Amino acid sequence: KRSRMSRIWDRIRRRSAREELTADDVWQAELTAYALEASTGEHPWSTWISQWERDDPWQKLVDESTWMQEDDGSIDVAVSDFSKMAPAIPGYKTGAAIGIRLQELDEYLERYENSKVPTSASMHSTLISRAIGLSDSVTAILPMHDMINHSSNPNLGFTFFADDESFKMIALEDIPKDEELFLSYTDVNDDEDKWDEDKAAWLLVQWGIPSSPVETTFTSSSVAKKVSSDEIITQPLS
Repeated sequence: KRSRMSRIWDRIRRRSAREELTADDVWQAELTAYALEASTGEHPWSTWISQWERDDPWQKLVDESTWMQEDDGSIDVAVSDFSKMAPAIPGYKTGAAIGIRLQELDEYLERYENSKVPTSASMHSTLISRAIGLSDSVTAILPMHDMINHSSNPNLGFTFFADDESFKMIALEDIPKDEELFLSYTDVNDDEDKWDEDKAAWLLVQWGIPSSPVETTFTSSSVAKKVSSDEIITQPLS
């Protein structure tokens, strides 16, 4: 007998084939559905998933569902709150990034409305901020990796091995015991190595991480705890 999750994934993939969805549309729906299913019952990952959290203007906007109401001003409030976090990023660019994300969220919810695919705007938003693209065909959420904060000067590197679907975190420098570990989620500089406002606005809305032309270390709003050097591991995906 096929599992409930297998049947859900089949429905998502059939919808993908009919509507010619992008790879992002598919993995976001698949991982959200999986997380919702695994968060209940006796699934071994239920405790881990229950610890996922995100606390920033974007998540507040999604969780309060105020963005679904026209002209209520909630998007302007989110832009204002983001501007307090990252004053160097123009508000109109932050607003544009929010608009793109809201359109994607609307399409996701509408696509699976009245279907047997479990959906959640809140889980979808939280999950996307924790996911990592491992290769052109693999996107995942990895235990431990998703608890490490972002820095433009990370002390860890990350390598994914496609042949056996394992990953390794490698120290880029000598790291004293109990010092916090950092990864670089994305580069916010342009081809001339200058701070890019567009990339910075996306980093802010996608992960809740502020940045500025004078870069420093920032804590992601989706990270639940600090991870220190004595917890580093090499872990197969399975």
